[in-house]
Amino acid sequence: MELEELSVLEKAAMLSGASEWDSRGNERAGIPSFVMSDGPHGVRRQLGAGDHLGLGQSKPATCFPTAGTVANSWDPALAEEMGEALGKEAHDLDVNVLLGPGLNIKRNPLCGRNFEYYSEDPQVAGHMAAGLVKGIQSNGISACPGSRLPGLPEAFRGQQPGAAPPGLEQRHRRAHDARDLPDRVRDHRA
Repeated sequence: MELEELSVLEKAAMLSGASEWDSRGNERAGIPSFVMSDGPHGVRRQLGAGDHLGLGQSKPATCFPTAGTVANSWDPALAEEMGEALGKEAHDLDVNVLLGPGLNIKRNPLCGRNFEYYSEDPQVAGHMAAGLVKGIQSNGISACPGSRLPGLPEAFRGQQPGAAPPGLEQRHRRAHDARDLPDRVRDHRA
């Protein structure tokens, strides 16, 4: 069956998801659903009704070191080893996609998500993220690196587009050479 043969309603239904962490497949088209989980520091496979805050009960899983801690090793092979363990655990918990790693660089010590990012240096961040992704994918699990580059200045995070002064985000990207961070992960064939 070709994708064009699906009705607009069927296509729209697949965009909404079956639950907080499960996609909605389409049996008629042979498109399976898949399970996602927060994953850069451990596989959070929630039981019952999921929630985005992680307050609900989850299956037991390993808590891995944060990205910043792993980056302190300067060892992409270590990140890859950790990714392999994450991928194996995801497989064992019936998770198909791990949401992570976070692709961003640390620019502001007040950022509440700095623990999710590897480094203030785009080279280190790119190499470490590539190692983790490669390890996760070695188990047949998809890694979904998340980029928060569009929301660079913390002072304007979560506000409507255009809240930052014109050109500020572009200057931030150039100043920190973060614009090609996702390419650094791809260059490692992760």
